[in-house]
Amino acid sequence: RKLMTPEAIAAILKQQNAYDQPELNDVLYLHFQGFRNIGGLDAFYKLACLYLESNSISQIEGLEKLTRLRQLFLQQNCIQEITGLDTCTRLVKLNLAHNAVTQVTGLDKLKALTSIDISHNAIATVEALEGLKVCPVLSSVDASYNKVEATEGVVQFWSSLGELAVLYYHHNPGQRHMSQYRRRMVSGIKKLRFLDERPVTPVERVGAEAWVEAEATGGKEAGKQAEAEARTKYMDWERHGTEKDRADFRKVMDAAHRRIQLGLQRIERMEAEKKAEKERREKEGADATSKKFTMIDQKIIEVKREAAEDDAEREQERQREKDQARRQQELRQDNGRYGPSTAAFRQSDSGATGPWPMDPDSEQALWDNAGNSGDGRIGADLRARHAAAVQARAQASEGGDVRAAARAGMSSFLGSKGSGQNKEVLAGPFFQPPARGVMGLAGGGQKKPKARPVVSRSELDEMD
Repeated sequence: RKLMTPEAIAAILKQQNAYDQPELNDVLYLHFQGFRNIGGLDAFYKLACLYLESNSISQIEGLEKLTRLRQLFLQQNCIQEITGLDTCTRLVKLNLAHNAVTQVTGLDKLKALTSIDISHNAIATVEALEGLKVCPVLSSVDASYNKVEATEGVVQFWSSLGELAVLYYHHNPGQRHMSQYRRRMVSGIKKLRFLDERPVTPVERVGAEAWVEAEATGGKEAGKQAEAEARTKYMDWERHGTEKDRADFRKVMDAAHRRIQLGLQRIERMEAEKKAEKERREKEGADATSKKFTMIDQKIIEVKREAAEDDAEREQERQREKDQARRQQELRQDNGRYGPSTAAFRQSDSGATGPWPMDPDSEQALWDNAGNSGDGRIGADLRARHAAAVQARAQASEGGDVRAAARAGMSSFLGSKGSGQNKEVLAGPFFQPPARGVMGLAGGGQKKPKARPVVSRSELDEMD
């Protein structure tokens, strides 16, 4: 046998791979170590559970600092007296089985104790168990395998423990000699739920109480009959209660089923509403997209139309530029081929100089050149016609109508058509039909003048 010292405890902790620092341990296993005392535990002030079974401890001591201790296991030691537990006020479970305790004492401070095991000890009388009454919440007691021989007062003692629910009292000498031991214990201890390794059922309690009451007045036979009737009545009541419970359960289940159905319907309704809302939004989105595409198409058509108009305008502008370039080219060719007067006449005849073919000076120069040609008769006739045209134009211009003056001058110039010489002059390329717009003939509903005879290029060359 050895002493319990801090060094010995430290060595055990090292073997168990526990914490080296004592205050970190809440459970300490010191069983089967052969200790003959309890000591060296002051540093373990946070212990909640202490195992000291199967040692050679003869006295409970050295627990003054263990104020947080809740479970203490001291079975299979050599303890004869219960002492040294005054500071363990939080103790809930105490195991003193297989010791040499003869009387229960030293439990005055253990107001939280709910379970105690004092089996296999040397308790010989019911009075030696009186120390259990100081524990107000004691609900489990194992006092089996002791030496209590008394048969009287046993039921009264155990029934005085108001919270007792589990009791082991078997294998005591007096228990074997008690008449109707189980019936009396069950009926006497009102909160008992477990007796000697067997549960106490409600029907057993009803029968036991009926037996005790009937046996006290009518004997054992009356007790048995009362017990049977009580059991039958209880079973009928339990069956009826079971049926009622089942009916209540069915009602609860039906109500739950209805709630579930309502919940499912609500969920389906919400899903349908969500689906309808989604379809509505998709339709609105499709309509908006279609409208947007329609607007885009319209815009594209408008842009294409504007582009076509721009292209047409550009084409017209290019055509006008081409016509202008062509006229300029023809003017340059005529200037080089027939001289400046003929070129000026062609320029005026093409409409480049306005409503009247040309200015008076250029016009006079043209007729002078024509008069000085090889054929004097043609020149004289042209000059006469030109003079008449100038006079008619002047008369029409006095009224402010330029177009009328142009028509008068041209009509006077072209008035005489009987002369064959004039026809020859007018048939050549020298005189070309005026373009539309010249002398006010373009637009306005005016008739297009008849083509004038032109002078051929060969005759014009001879005139030059």
